[in-house]
Amino acid sequence: MDRKIENIAITAIADSDEEGFIAASLFNSGWQVQFRALDFASLKSHLEALTQPQLKILISTDLEGLSAAGISELLDSGFTIFLFSSDNSVDIGNYPVSPFPKSALELISLLRGSLRAPLLHPPSQSTQKVTARSIAVASVGSGSGCTTVAINLAAELSLSGARVLLVDANPDAPAIATLIDGRGLYQGDAFANIGQNFWAMELTQVTITKDIERLYRSQHEFDFILLDIGVIRDFPQVLTGKRWSGEAINWISNNCDKLLLLSRSDLLSLKRLRTFARLISQNPIKPSIKFLHMARPHGKSGAERDKSFIDSISLISSEKVLVLPVDTRTVQRAEEERSTLYEIHERSPLRKAIAEMAGQLRG
Repeated sequence: MDRKIENIAITAIADSDEEGFIAASLFNSGWQVQFRALDFASLKSHLEALTQPQLKILISTDLEGLSAAGISELLDSGFTIFLFSSDNSVDIGNYPVSPFPKSALELISLLRGSLRAPLLHPPSQSTQKVTARSIAVASVGSGSGCTTVAINLAAELSLSGARVLLVDANPDAPAIATLIDGRGLYQGDAFANIGQNFWAMELTQVTITKDIERLYRSQHEFDFILLDIGVIRDFPQVLTGKRWSGEAINWISNNCDKLLLLSRSDLLSLKRLRTFARLISQNPIKPSIKFLHMARPHGKSGAERDKSFIDSISLISSEKVLVLPVDTRTVQRAEEERSTLYEIHERSPLRKAIAEMAGQLRG
């Protein structure tokens, strides 16, 4: 399906304030509002001239002329419809109705869900309190140290006494099971215990439906959830695509508290970083973003790279960039011995930096 068609919507909302909020949220998120209907008659007249039934139609239940028969006709024509409730709703039968979204993120998440259908949806609302802070670790280019940071940040948090779940959510290059010598991370409905206060799981194509259900469940069972999602490429396409590999990104976008994004500062990495910043500014997500500058050179060159790095993300972030020191030897030993940086070299500069980051997250 043409991406341009996927990102086109029509509004048919009676309340001008609600319609203005919906339209502005769509515009700011990179969507085009093709038509803004004032009543059902004008909506139907506009749709009769279209040849693209893939469009999304957002309708309030108090729209003049709306009826259950009219909704049925639109659905039979292939349109995707979102019905939003209002105080003066007309009788529309048993069609599902949602409350008006309170934020742009809530609206865009709803639209993403329709684009991914018939894939996964959240389970029914649980009465249990979410106890876990969910943190995703990703990079804009390969070889940035994403998995190393995820494993060791999870380990540092578990050392503090927090109950931690480490999730390998990298569909292209899963590595956590190998690096922690954790054969058989999948144990049915249970999480694999790999140390004191430390559990792990891996998302796979075969088990993805159960895996997403387990992620929702884990929010009530742990203090921290760390997800290694690897390299993010073509962010909007992944969010709305229909491949199983996009389920982790979709879950993270709607449920995580923080996204740690790693990047180097060479020419190609900075280009990817600017592209990511531009795309994320048009596709709102729940987690706040913390940028980690990897493999920063020393001296004057390092200061120049710092400025280039900050300039690349100025569109979406004013938060201080964290610089992680290079410690190739300790990282290699940890990989060879299937251990953490803490176990290999407690005073390693990289280990200290990750431990400090864990302390900030606990605080």
